[in-house]
Amino acid sequence: MALALDLDRVLLHILPMPAMMAQGRLLGMPNHMEMIRDHLWAINGTILDAQLRALKEPELEEWATDVDAAIVDVDDLLGRILDWHPRGGAVAASNHLSHSICSIRVASREAILSELKEMVRRLNYLVRRGSLLGLSKEIMESVDPRQEEEYSAVLREEVVGYNEDVEKIINILRQQQFGDCVEWLLIDGGDGRTTFARLIYHHSWVHDHFQHRIWVDVPNIASLDPMWIMREFTRSITG
Repeated sequence: MALALDLDRVLLHILPMPAMMAQGRLLGMPNHMEMIRDHLWAINGTILDAQLRALKEPELEEWATDVDAAIVDVDDLLGRILDWHPRGGAVAASNHLSHSICSIRVASREAILSELKEMVRRLNYLVRRGSLLGLSKEIMESVDPRQEEEYSAVLREEVVGYNEDVEKIINILRQQQFGDCVEWLLIDGGDGRTTFARLIYHHSWVHDHFQHRIWVDVPNIASLDPMWIMREFTRSITG
């Protein structure tokens, strides 16, 4: 579970940060960042199968351990990228990632590029190794939901039988619209409900009607904290 949460944090919270993307462009390495992102999404699609089988298959337990170590190293590398400055100093403290780093090494551009290339090779190896181990891929977990067109296409292909229920929710949302307002849609995950929520979130009417659409994964709906959700909303809008 910790592995999946760490990977989710890197994919959905760290890599998409505006400051991170700006640093990638400043360093002239956006392609390497894209490759790391793509490999991590590929791994994300196989994590569930690996965790289910790891207790009985030592090779998969070893693979999951290696993935866990790689995620920690990606997190550390991204932290140093975020703190890189062309004049050799650290960038403003406001750009620091909210994760524990005992000491931040401000590396040269060449050193960071070398580490990025090595990380791309390492993640690619883990993807290929997972394939050879026969890990099955959860398609919806291997596509970045922020890539709207691709994700919506995959969603439509993978999911059937929800259209009528989705349209009922969309009609309710249409009827409740009064000027500039905020709509909350809270759905407890499991048994296809997360997929149902995704279909609503990526519906063309929702996409066209709302200026901001924010997806928040609530860790435990039983102990729902409205203030935590509001902080997540704010972070998603402001970056």
